[in-house]
Amino acid sequence: MSHDLQDDTSSFEGRAYLNEYFTEVNDEYRGLYRFWIDSIKKMAGAKEALELGVGPTLYTALPLTAVCESIDLADYVLDCFKETNAWLNGDTQSFNWNIYTKLVLELEGSANSAIDIKNRENLVRLKIRDTFHCNIKEKNPIAPRSKTYDIVTAHYCTEAASDSVSTWEGVIRNIWTLVRPGGWLLLSVSAGLKRFRQYADQEPCTSSPQIDKRSVLKCIETLPGAGKADWEYLPAPHDRPYEGTVLLAVQRSSL
Repeated sequence: MSHDLQDDTSSFEGRAYLNEYFTEVNDEYRGLYRFWIDSIKKMAGAKEALELGVGPTLYTALPLTAVCESIDLADYVLDCFKETNAWLNGDTQSFNWNIYTKLVLELEGSANSAIDIKNRENLVRLKIRDTFHCNIKEKNPIAPRSKTYDIVTAHYCTEAASDSVSTWEGVIRNIWTLVRPGGWLLLSVSAGLKRFRQYADQEPCTSSPQIDKRSVLKCIETLPGAGKADWEYLPAPHDRPYEGTVLLAVQRSSL
């Protein structure tokens, strides 16, 4: 399948962002993957996944392929998908995700030789179905599309669309509408955010939501049909502009 970029509206440099954040694996990524992989194992039977606010990255899609038949990727900035599409189309100059693929396979308990890494990445290419625009501040974040999914993920993006905790809560409610009955929301949120770096932009945000564990759990409890959430707090490395990450997985009632 060929993936083409449409509506290129910005000069975003995806490779600069990837080179800044994704050239090495550290304990934070190991902690993220452990939680995501353990959570995804509980989602067996899920067929369709939507990843919101992915930017030019593919590292969060890697563990989803263990259960999902198809994955859609969405971001506010369509220019993000230049890097994504280059990788999906097998461009030899595209960003190399091998170290993340290897880590996912290790944590899954799977073989992780060079051929195993290649096979998993080819599976990702097969399962990523579409890339498109989203705006998580809107009631329907993927308008004009009208669709729900078995798994919806939002990792380190809901903060970017929010300037207060109340605005952030509205964003989460918008995202929740995309989770079909019996489906799951998988969420990663920066807690104690000091400044938000919009991709490779070094400028501090004018205002950022002061989210903590309690505000995340309180918000999830108010979502219609939300079950008991599995969650974990992961302290951040010293060089991150936030204190830690609240990781959360919650299932929507099938009724």
